[in-house]
Amino acid sequence: MIKFLKYYLKINTCHPKPAYKAVLKFFCEQAQKDGFEFKLIKLSAQKNTLAITLPGANPSLPALALNHHMDTVKHAGFKKNGIIYKNIIYGVGTQDMKGVGVAQYFALQKFKQTCGNPQRTVHLLLVPDEEIGGFTGTGELIKTEEFKKLNIGYILDEGISSGNKHKLLIKSSERKPLQIEVKSSGVSGHAANLHANNALNNLILFLKDLVKIQKKNHQASKQIPAGKLLSINITSLKSEFNGLNVIPKQASATLDIRIPAYQSVKKFIVFLNKLISKFPGITYMVKACVDDAVVTKCNPDTVFYKAIEKSILDLGFQAVEHHAQESSDLRFYLNLGIQGFGLTPFTIKSNLHKENEGIRISDLELGVDVFYNILKEFCLQKNHL
Repeated sequence: MIKFLKYYLKINTCHPKPAYKAVLKFFCEQAQKDGFEFKLIKLSAQKNTLAITLPGANPSLPALALNHHMDTVKHAGFKKNGIIYKNIIYGVGTQDMKGVGVAQYFALQKFKQTCGNPQRTVHLLLVPDEEIGGFTGTGELIKTEEFKKLNIGYILDEGISSGNKHKLLIKSSERKPLQIEVKSSGVSGHAANLHANNALNNLILFLKDLVKIQKKNHQASKQIPAGKLLSINITSLKSEFNGLNVIPKQASATLDIRIPAYQSVKKFIVFLNKLISKFPGITYMVKACVDDAVVTKCNPDTVFYKAIEKSILDLGFQAVEHHAQESSDLRFYLNLGIQGFGLTPFTIKSNLHKENEGIRISDLELGVDVFYNILKEFCLQKNHL
C-alpha cells in the first residue's frame, strides 16, 4: 500500500497539465489484477472518470460510491514528494486527496477478499478537475448516462484531517463560494495634490469594511465552528500603474467569499450592493458563484451517517460532525438527491495546499480500517438496506 501511494504521488497531477491518463492506467491495471470490474467514463471536456466496482447481490439497492479527485495543487518549494521521513509520507496530494483515494481502494480490496460480494454495490470513483471547481470533472460526470447506470444513492467524498489523535471529522456541510472582482475608477493626477476621492482611496475604504467583518468572524471562530461563519479574503489588489508620484485612474481587487450552508447567498449580495453604493466609482463583477439553490449540506440524522459514526466509534475514536470551510465535489452529488458526507480519516494536523503536505503511515492504515468498517456496516448488513 505504501509503495502504491508513493508511485501515485510520483505522477504529476498538478494543474495546468495533470497527467490523468497515467493515473487511470495505473488504477486500471491494479483493478484488473484484483479482479474488480472497472469502466472508463468519457467526459465532454475530453477527460475521463474511472469507476471501479464491486457488484452487490441486490443491484436494485442504491449503491455507495467512494469519491476521490485525482488532481492536486502545486506547492511552492515542495522538496519531499514521495519521501518517507520519521514515518510520515510526504507528497503533493497526500491529504488532498491521493492518500484518501489509496485508503479507499485498499479498504475495498480488503472488503472483497474477506467479505466477498456485499448486498449493496460499491463504486470507487476517480474524478478530474476538482481543484479548478469541478465543473469540467464531476459536474460533467453526473450528466452522463453511464453515471446514471451506476445507481448511486450514497456518496463519501473528501473531508479534512482532524489534527487530534482521538477524533475523526465527518463533514456534513460546506460553504458556498462567491468570487468577485471589484473595480474602482476615479480621476488620475499628480500625487502631490490633495485628492481624497481617488480610485485607490475609495477601494481601500470599501475593503476596510470587509476586513472588519473578517476580523469579527475570526474572533467568533474561537467559539463557533469556522465553517458556520462567513469568510471574506482579499486575494489581490492592484492599480493600472505603479508610479510613486501618480494617482491611478483605476484600481481593482479580487475577493474570495465563502458563505455558510445555513446562510443566504442572496441576502449577502443585497448587503454587498448596499455597502458598495456608498463608495463612488466602485463596481464589481461576479467571477464564480454557488447560489442558494445549490445544496451544500446533508442531514446527519440518517442511517448512513449513523453507520459512518458507528464505524469510527468501533475503532476507538470520537466521531465529530464537521462544517467545512472549503468547497468540494460533494455539492454536485447532493444536488442530485444523493446522501453524502465528507471523510478524510486521518488524525495528523491538516496541511493540505501547503508546503510539505504529508500523512503518517499509521494514518493511511487507519484510513483503510475506517473505510473497511463502513463497507461492512453499511453494505454488508441487511438491517441497513
